[in-house]
Amino acid sequence: MTKTYHYSVVAFVPHPVREERINLGVVLVADNETESDFKFSRSFRQKLRALAPDVHPRAAESFIDDFEKRFMSWTHGARPVDALTPSVETLANLASCEGGQIVFTEPRAFVTADSISSALHSLYSEYVASFPSRTEVRIGRPEVRTRIRRALRDWRVPDADVVPDPQLPGKLATNHLDVGVLGTNGRAGKLVAALEPISFQINSEGDIERHRDHIAWVKTDLPSDTEAPTICAVVTSPAKDHVRLHSESLRLFEGLGIEVVHAEGMDQLHPLLERAGVSIRAETRT
Repeated sequence: MTKTYHYSVVAFVPHPVREERINLGVVLVADNETESDFKFSRSFRQKLRALAPDVHPRAAESFIDDFEKRFMSWTHGARPVDALTPSVETLANLASCEGGQIVFTEPRAFVTADSISSALHSLYSEYVASFPSRTEVRIGRPEVRTRIRRALRDWRVPDADVVPDPQLPGKLATNHLDVGVLGTNGRAGKLVAALEPISFQINSEGDIERHRDHIAWVKTDLPSDTEAPTICAVVTSPAKDHVRLHSESLRLFEGLGIEVVHAEGMDQLHPLLERAGVSIRAETRT
């Protein structure tokens, strides 16, 4: 089911006369005003030094501090001086303010089937996040696989219950995914979860599509019964070139009933495995 949000990109304009700007963040609100979120970058000093070395970064930092406080403290009946109502009207009012160092774009519609956090991540990646530097380490499939296995060890899932390259008998073929986990109690010894790492940070779009289409095929080929294992894609956040592919893939997974866990937040996997019937002997780390 799709939802409609509106978002504004927030920029810092060191010298308003020159109209040069640095995108600081994105503010996102639902049309029905039941959800809202925002994300700002604190890593703009290098850009600011190159663009306007005479302007102190505290000017932008003070705005971010104030906005976060007022936006997060909003409740019904709060005074405008104390809080910002998370609404499209608020974004439009902020966008109408001209001539200052902080600029909001006019609210733009964004229709998606993703959660608000995923939608915000995609917009932030597109408008704010820096291009990867030469020293930045991208997360590939081997690293995602390592994170899965490390999480299973941390949660003290028995080694005997972790199956590499598990077989999944389908309606048309016997398929394989990357990591399988066996269940306990009434499903002891049975495959209850199968995980596939997918990196949206590798260079090849074709490889990403191949990995995505593989797990989609495995899911559609499984028998439609209650004994079928939970299928889960463990995905990275997207590189800038793959934001659209990432969003389209998550919608595909949702439509097929494939669970999604983000490799940057493996704690999401913990409750999913518990629901599937995996023996977890340790809680997630806080």
